Amino acid sequence: MKKKSVAKKSRSARNPGKSSAGGGRSGTKTGKGILVTGALGFIGSNVALALAKKGRVIGLDMINPNELGPDHPLQKRFNQLKRAGIEYIQGELTDSGLPQRLESVLANCHALVHTAAPVKEKGPLEQFRAVNVEATLRLAQTARNQGVKRWVQLSSVMVYGFNYPPHVSEEGPLRGDDNPYCITKIESEHALLGLSDVRSMDVVILRPGDVYGPASVPWVVRPLEMMRKKQFLLLDGGRYTINHVHISHIVQAIELALKSSGGQIFNVTDGISSTCGEYFGALAAMAGYAPPPSIPSWAARMGALIMEGGSALIGREAQLNREALKFVMRPHPVSSRKATELLGYRPKVSLTEGLEEIRSWLHEERPDLLAPGLTK
Repeated sequence: MKKKSVAKKSRSARNPGKSSAGGGRSGTKTGKGILVTGALGFIGSNVALALAKKGRVIGLDMINPNELGPDHPLQKRFNQLKRAGIEYIQGELTDSGLPQRLESVLANCHALVHTAAPVKEKGPLEQFRAVNVEATLRLAQTARNQGVKRWVQLSSVMVYGFNYPPHVSEEGPLRGDDNPYCITKIESEHALLGLSDVRSMDVVILRPGDVYGPASVPWVVRPLEMMRKKQFLLLDGGRYTINHVHISHIVQAIELALKSSGGQIFNVTDGISSTCGEYFGALAAMAGYAPPPSIPSWAARMGALIMEGGSALIGREAQLNREALKFVMRPHPVSSRKATELLGYRPKVSLTEGLEEIRSWLHEERPDLLAPGLTK
């Protein structure tokens, strides 16, 4: 690995004015708090737990914990929030009535951290826009009207598309590249920055890289599941770039953004360039698997096209699609120089340390993802 210059779906809300979790080990917290959307997601839960150590946190998510089994991973995550004293509200962002029902909650919040978004590579543009743009803007407008002073938006480095310049900075260029995720992340940023006003509600936008850590689905769980099934393949020798960022660094950036001046955009990565071969090779070795084999990208695209066609015939979504391939075929690192210079952002966890943390988590929580016969 080469060191680079460190730059820079459920139901409508039920009783959203009341918490279904809270008063845990740390007791019910008082005073104005922070609302975290997507609170049962990988990023949202880590952010909520970290912020709860310093004050009152309300978590919003579409999942109804009462419908989860006791051993479901999200039930365990919900229990973590509860033990941390985090209040929980079930609510669907696309429910047009949700912002109004959250008015009393928002009136008692000084900030909102928005992590909720569709986590997939493809789908109808209208579905992505309904969440990333329309629902987000409705919630932001209500938050501003209710006196919320700071909105921190989790966007993505994917606003630069799939073929951006080396060490691209926050100035762009921005490219939708005909992908609904990329397009609507750009649209969401523009809409929110139009609301940013130091006299009412400041907006700070963070553009994370590829967020990894224990329980990360796209960068840890899913690759290991595929390795276990001998289905994981690198493309073109694994030469493409992973702009990895440890989950603790996202938490650090959000905590800094909550105190920074508004109207700003920051890329957030580990400040290290790793190829797919380096990252996934290290992930495989850590879990006891052989180095992943490689195939030409043209062959992968052809296979994805065939899988898409076959899945369409039976009315199912293909496990592999051409849009997903684009997400792991990015050629260059992204610069986070601005975050280091203006936010004071300092990545502290090396990739080696991050993978060691994942190793411990696998042995404790997900031994089924380890190679057969691997023990501590």
